[in-house]
Amino acid sequence: MTAHVSDSTITVELDGQVRVIRRTTDVPIRNVKANKPYEGSDVV
Repeated sequence: MTAHVSDSTITVELDGQVRVIRRTTDVPIRNVKANKPYEGSDVV
């Protein structure tokens, strides 16, 4: 996954698909680290 952030949009590229999302605020993005994905239990 690749994400490109501009002043008004966030563009996400994943598995050959591109999605453009309009930003709802003009506050600068400060966190450059993504959250760790949730890891489920291997116990069934």
